Amino acid sequence: MKISAKNESVVKDQLPEKMESKPAEKGKEWLAFEDFQKMELKVGHIRSCRKVEKSNKLLCSEVDLAEGRMRSIVSGAAEFYTPEELTDRKVLVVANLKPVKLMGEASEGMILFSDDNGKLVLIEAPEDVNPGVTVR
Repeated sequence: MKISAKNESVVKDQLPEKMESKPAEKGKEWLAFEDFQKMELKVGHIRSCRKVEKSNKLLCSEVDLAEGRMRSIVSGAAEFYTPEELTDRKVLVVANLKPVKLMGEASEGMILFSDDNGKLVLIEAPEDVNPGVTVR
């Protein structure tokens, strides 16, 4: 596929004639664009982070999404990051997940990480982007 910088159009003759009927990852289903649009992705600023008691895997972060209050978000990142390594980072957050309790801790969103062969890698927002900004 080639994108023209002049008019930002896609050269159609280089697009595949037919998309695969299944996603690349086995056992996964295609997600309708309308379903993807339901996700509210925001930039968050982790103001503090701590280990969850009685858990080797969970961290609880207080995240600023510019809502006038902090959100508690629990992540399974303790095997890969210390609380100090996550504190003061700008991150991407799924902001409209239904709140749940994990190991007795409220979790009001999801901090996004990539999975690099079993290792979690934090997905960070650029430092100059403000908390609460919508990711598109």
